[in-house]
Amino acid sequence: VFIALWDADIINAQDYYPFGMLLPNRVYQADSTGTGDYRYAFNGKEQDPEWDGNGNMYDYGFRIYNPRIAKFLSEDPLTSSYPWYTPYQFAGNMPIWAIDIDGLEEHIYTKDFLENGGQMVLDLINESEILKSYYVRSKDPEKTDVKIHFVTVSGLDEETKGQTFNINDYVKVYDMAGELIEKAEARIGFVERMLKADLTDAEREQWEKELEDAKGYLRDSKDIQKSQVESLEMVGLTIKQAKKAIKGKQVYYVGINDEHLAKNNSKEKVEADESLVNTTVTFLHEIVLHIVYKEEGGENAPKGPVEEHLKGYGLKPSDKNDQVQLIKKGYSPKSKDAKKGSDINKIHTAATKAVEKVNKKNDGG
Repeated sequence: VFIALWDADIINAQDYYPFGMLLPNRVYQADSTGTGDYRYAFNGKEQDPEWDGNGNMYDYGFRIYNPRIAKFLSEDPLTSSYPWYTPYQFAGNMPIWAIDIDGLEEHIYTKDFLENGGQMVLDLINESEILKSYYVRSKDPEKTDVKIHFVTVSGLDEETKGQTFNINDYVKVYDMAGELIEKAEARIGFVERMLKADLTDAEREQWEKELEDAKGYLRDSKDIQKSQVESLEMVGLTIKQAKKAIKGKQVYYVGINDEHLAKNNSKEKVEADESLVNTTVTFLHEIVLHIVYKEEGGENAPKGPVEEHLKGYGLKPSDKNDQVQLIKKGYSPKSKDAKKGSDINKIHTAATKAVEKVNKKNDGG
């Protein structure tokens, strides 16, 4: 057995301040020009060294960003929806917590999401105008005035690649259950006092049944609260944090199954490519089907997950096929089986082509 050992050639390396300015004496370029063949740097964005020097100007799609002043050079197109921000802010002025993918409002991604395959999803979206067009629909304040956080989630079953958590709904149900708990506890106290009175056997039997029912309502209400708390814990929130997060805003957490996301980093090229397509489709599936449809549709929005999936896959409830039956059971069909021309079909096709495009660039094609 012959084993060859060699050192990799480092072409480009750099460290950044939080807002993206290059750290002095922490930059390495293999060539003398200081730009190298690698045009992409901070947040994976293309830089323009000819305009203002290496690492000082980045194209974010909707606007140009200068990391030295931590500002965009033009007004935010969504500025009217965010009066608490300067029109030139970057990532909501939270560069450690949030990233800015296109120069519009910030989306918030956890470190686990980005490091375990999520960054690859965001980079792939930037390779396709179709994928970007779906992504930015969640950022149009005239249609979807929402805040979205992206996280990895553990504990989902193997068939569930992603799940959207409507934080406002969890808080609402938690508070409603809290009101039921108060009423049940008050009823229990009243009935217990009644049972201390002189009662006939029939009356005592009736009040004891009433007490049993009230205790049942109390248990059920506490179970409801517990389930809301457990769901919020899946995305790293306490009920107190959730209540703070939703003040004046509709908030969603998009959770991607950590086991599926990690496959993006597989050493097997075919598996990694297939995983990247699937997780990108899952990412946009959760945004479009379970957030955009709901927020854009108003009164005409699909009613619940079943209708959202049918619309996304281009299906009707009356269709006689396995995909409809799978949706009615609460599962998502494979994206490659979506009806031609449907949103999921377009996303899957675009993601597949984007992976091929990236591979061709990496191969020098």
